[in-house]
Amino acid sequence: MLRSLIVPGWGQLYNGRHLHAALVFGAEAGLLAAAVSWDRQAEAAADDDNRFFYRDYRNITIGWLAGTVVLSAADAYVDARVSSRIGLKEKKNPTGAMLRSLIFPGWGQFYNRKYSKAFLFFGGEAGLIATAIHLNQQVVSTHGELQASYRNNRNTANWFLLATIVFSMLDAYVDASLADFDESPELSLAPLNSLGIGAGGMMFQVKIKL
Repeated sequence: MLRSLIVPGWGQLYNGRHLHAALVFGAEAGLLAAAVSWDRQAEAAADDDNRFFYRDYRNITIGWLAGTVVLSAADAYVDARVSSRIGLKEKKNPTGAMLRSLIFPGWGQFYNRKYSKAFLFFGGEAGLIATAIHLNQQVVSTHGELQASYRNNRNTANWFLLATIVFSMLDAYVDASLADFDESPELSLAPLNSLGIGAGGMMFQVKIKL
């Protein structure tokens, strides 16, 4: 967990989750770069409205960055604690998993023991909800072109939130459906004559349970 707080993705890399590490590093680096960019544009703004707009988006980006860092640390901690249980096969209820994801962000993934996905969907949906609420407040308190810009971005955030919820439900349903699927191959070596294929020699068999 502490590794993820020090360097983006280090905790995931330590747990052997190389793809997760790359995604976390990319997300945190991208958000940091975006926050710096918004801050520079705020400093260079020619009027108060634009300066307010850029600073507001800088603060939103910093909020997303802070949330990503916290969720990354939590993900690394939980993954390290429960990694020995991830491989257990257990039958899940696909409909129950899907409804859980509808009721609470990431609950369906947590039910399926897909902890990294649970943190990802929780952070994504919570962040989009907070962003949409904030942008809606700005729509109410501003006027003119600035208000129109906030309204468009609020609507975009709402659509992204809806798409994320639907994707989370589908992901939970599919993972639950495949929870007890055994894709491990069964390897065996048998004499050819034992299979009625003539005398002598050996045959290598690979069986995959479906």
